[in-house]
Amino acid sequence: MYDECAPFIGSLLGRTVGSFTNAPLPGCQVVLHALNGDFVLCAGRGVVPPALRQVYLYSIRSGTSTACPV
Repeated sequence: MYDECAPFIGSLLGRTVGSFTNAPLPGCQVVLHALNGDFVLCAGRGVVPPALRQVYLYSIRSGTSTACPV
């Protein structure tokens, strides 16, 4: 969880991310950066595709977060 939508980069080196709950602020999105590409988190509860689960960084940036599929 984050409380402001300022550009930010955080480390998740060596972490495996399978699922998430994301409650973004308006106009804000979280991006997971994996060796195989980037994944923008949807708003709500979701699952990270298997090929992108080994995350090394995440970033918070301005943008639109779409609702997670039910």
